[in-house]
Amino acid sequence: MEPLPKLTDGQIAAILTCTRCAWGHHANPVTAATVEDVRDASKSRKSPWTRAELAKLKTP
Repeated sequence: MEPLPKLTDGQIAAILTCTRCAWGHHANPVTAATVEDVRDASKSRKSPWTRAELAKLKTP
């Protein structure tokens, strides 16, 4: 798989939707707009997320 910065928002959305559905989750598909919003909100981040940080995030 290409590194995330090389993938388009639509490609990432498709991968996330496919992965989520493979595990039996039947929510609406992840949109390119959601991926764009998350990328924009985290663009200054330089280190990997910790489990504690991820637990605090509000998910769409």
